[in-house]
Amino acid sequence: MLNNIIFSSIIILAFGTSIFAQSTNNKKNNIIQLEQALVTAESMDIAKEVIGKLISKRSAQQTLSKTIQCSTYVKSSYQEGDDLSFLEFLSYSSYKRPNEYRDFIIAIDDHSVIERGDFDQEIEVNFSMEFGNDNSLLPSQSDLYSGQHFYQGYGDGNVDFFSNTIILPKILSAKIPSPLAFDAFLNYRYQVKSIEGIAGEFIYTIEFISKKQNFVRGSLKINEDGWVLQESVLEPHKSVLINLTGLKISQDYIQSISGASLVNQRYFQWHLKSDTGSVRVIHSDFILNENLSRKKLGLAVRSYAEDAYQVDQSKWSSLRKIPLAFEEKKFISKQDSLAVYFDSDEYVDSLDAFVNKLHWYEPLFSGIHFRSRKKGYRFYLDPLINQFNPLGIGGWRQQIGSLFMRNFKNDQRLTLSGYTNYGFSNQDLKGEFAINYLYEPKSFRELEIAVGDDYMMINTYESILGTFARRNFARRQFVNFMHRFELINGLFVRLTYDYSKRSSISNLTLNDSWDELLGDINPPQYFPDYTVSIAGIEIQYRHRQRFIMKKNRKLLLGSKYPTLALEYRRGIPNWFGSNVNYNLLRLQAFDDIQWPRLGYSNWFIGIGSFLGSNLDSIRFIEHKFFRGSDNYLFSNPTNSFQALDSTYHTARPYIEIYGIHHFQGSIFQQIPLVNSLKFEIAVGGSALYIPSLNKNQFETFFGLEKPFKFFDEILKYGLYYVITPGSTIRQGFRMKIGLVGYDRYRGKWDY
Repeated sequence: MLNNIIFSSIIILAFGTSIFAQSTNNKKNNIIQLEQALVTAESMDIAKEVIGKLISKRSAQQTLSKTIQCSTYVKSSYQEGDDLSFLEFLSYSSYKRPNEYRDFIIAIDDHSVIERGDFDQEIEVNFSMEFGNDNSLLPSQSDLYSGQHFYQGYGDGNVDFFSNTIILPKILSAKIPSPLAFDAFLNYRYQVKSIEGIAGEFIYTIEFISKKQNFVRGSLKINEDGWVLQESVLEPHKSVLINLTGLKISQDYIQSISGASLVNQRYFQWHLKSDTGSVRVIHSDFILNENLSRKKLGLAVRSYAEDAYQVDQSKWSSLRKIPLAFEEKKFISKQDSLAVYFDSDEYVDSLDAFVNKLHWYEPLFSGIHFRSRKKGYRFYLDPLINQFNPLGIGGWRQQIGSLFMRNFKNDQRLTLSGYTNYGFSNQDLKGEFAINYLYEPKSFRELEIAVGDDYMMINTYESILGTFARRNFARRQFVNFMHRFELINGLFVRLTYDYSKRSSISNLTLNDSWDELLGDINPPQYFPDYTVSIAGIEIQYRHRQRFIMKKNRKLLLGSKYPTLALEYRRGIPNWFGSNVNYNLLRLQAFDDIQWPRLGYSNWFIGIGSFLGSNLDSIRFIEHKFFRGSDNYLFSNPTNSFQALDSTYHTARPYIEIYGIHHFQGSIFQQIPLVNSLKFEIAVGGSALYIPSLNKNQFETFFGLEKPFKFFDEILKYGLYYVITPGSTIRQGFRMKIGLVGYDRYRGKWDY
C-alpha cells in the first residue's frame, strides 16, 4: 500500500510537469509554471504505516539480540562556569534483555575539577532531625561523587527503542514508553518529516511526540529496504529530567550479519541552566546471543581492573576512539600538572595550615576543623550556633559535640565521636562517647562500643506531636556493643549487646509550656527503675544482590527479590543485675517493585512476638510500637498508618501489612485534557492485627500525586483520601497531604 501511495505521487508529479510543457508550447506569451510538489496521502497515515512496519520487526530484533557483548568507549565532558570537567573510560559491556547490565572497566581517566578541600571557607548553618522506623541493616551509601558524568556504564544510557519501555533512572525520574512499543499508537502521534531515495529504497524520517503533554519527542530514521532503524533522536521534557534542564539523545545504528539493529554510537547533549555538557559513546566488536548465564554474568554490575586508574596518557592515545579537541588536550595537561602539585607535600602542608588556622567565624558558625591529609585524620568541634537546644528535657540544654576520624590507606576507618549536654533546670550533665572501627570495608565489617547517660526516645517512630511529648522519653545509662558485617553477598548480620539502666523522668523539673501545647499526651510515664542485659542478632538477606566494586568500596544496588529480615533478642536475667527475662522474635519481608509500564509498588509485612510465660512482666519500653497517625499529614505508607487513632504497643503477637502502588501517569496519560494536569494516581492500604488488644485496623487510601523540582531536588507532593471500612474516621485523618523525595543514588522514589 505504501509503495502504491508513493508511486501514485510520482505519476501526479510527472503529469504536472507535462502540463507545464504543453502550456509553454501553446501559449508562448503566457507561461504558467507549476511548482514540483510531492502529493501523497496524509503524512500521518504514511507515518503510522512506516512505524507499523518497524514495530512488526520488533520481536525479531529482540530475538536477534537477546544478549549483546561489546567494547564501549565513553568520552564525557561538561562546562560548569569557567571550569571544564572531563571523563573517559573503556569497558567491556554485557547486556541481557530486558534489563541486566555488566561493565568491566579496563581503563578510566577522570579529569574532573580537582577539589582543593577549601570547605571551611564557606559558612553553612543547618538543622536536621532524623527519627523513624528503619527496617534495614544496610549501610547508608551514596556513589562516589562524579559531578554531571552520569554515564558510568552501559545501563546508564541504553535507549533501547525495541523494548517496550525506556528506563534511565540516573537521568529520568519516570519511565518512557518506547515509540516502537506494542501500544505505541496509544502514546504517540507520528508525522513524516522527510522522505529520501527512490521507490523501494525510501528512507523515512518520522517525528513522534507524546500524547502526554510535552512528555517526550523525537524522530526515527527508517530504511524501507528491510525496514531497519538507522538513526534515532529522543528529547525528554525537562519535567522528568533529574538535575538537568534539557537533554537530547542521538543514536546511530549498524546492521549485524544476522540483521540485528545495533547502536554503535550514542550522543548525549545536555544543559543545566548555563552549564552545558556532552557524552559520546562508541560501541564496537559486538558478540550477539552468546549464552550469558547468571554465573557468567555475576552480580557485580560494574567493576574495575586493578590498574584501570593507572593507565598513562601515552597508552590512552592508542585506546581513545575519539580524538581530543585542542581545548581538551590543554585542559588535561593542566589538570595533570595541578594533580602533581596538589599531591605535593608543599601544597598539602599549606592547605592543612590554612584549614587548621583558627578563623573568627569558625567557633560561631562553621565549627572548628583540624586535619592532616598526610596522616589521614581530621577533627571537628561543633560551632556555637549548633549548641543551643531549647527543646531539651527540662527546657534549655547546652550541648557540644565533636568527632575524630582516621582513614587508613587500605580504607579502614577509625571514628571517635561524642557529645555532652547540660540542662539548667535540673542541673544535670548528660552525654555519650562512641568508638567505631571499620576494619574490612569490602564486607562492611565494623565494631562499635558506646557508653553514656542521656534521655532516650522510647518510641523512635511516633507521631509528630508524640515525638516531642515527655511521655516518650526516659533516662538511660548504658554500655552498648555492636558488630556488623556482610557474611556472604546480600546476607548482613548485626550482633548487639545492650546493658543499661532505665529510669522515669517523672521526678524532673519540666517545661510547663509543653503541657499547654500537647495536653494529656505530654506528662511523663512513671515506672520503677530497672536494668536490662539484652543480647541480640539481626539478619537481613537480599537474594542475588547487585553491586558495584570500585577500588576498596562495594556500592550496593539492591535486588530483584524481596528482602527478608529476622530479629532475635534475649533478655538475660540476673546478668549484671538484669531485671528482664524474655525472648523476642520478629520476621519481616519488604520490597519495591519497578513495573515496566504500570509504575512502581512498595510493600512491607511484619510479624512478631515476645516469647515466654510471663509476658506481662515485660516493661512497656521494650514493647513493639505502632505509630499513631498525624492530622492532615500523610506519613510513610510502608511503615505507618494514616488513620490510627493513637499509638499502640504490645509484647504479644501481632501482624502488620503495608502497601502502596504509584501508577506514574499510566492511567491519566490516556485521558484527553486530564493528562495536561500531569497528576499521577496512587492507591494503597494497610492492616494491623493485635489479638491481645482486640485491635483490628484496616484502611485504604487513594491519592493524586505530582512531581516537581525544588532547586536541585526532585520532590513529589500528594493529596490522599483515607478510608477505614466499617468504622468512623476522624476529620483530620480523612484528607491528607504528603511529600516524598527522589533518591538519585538508587534511582527510586523514597516510597
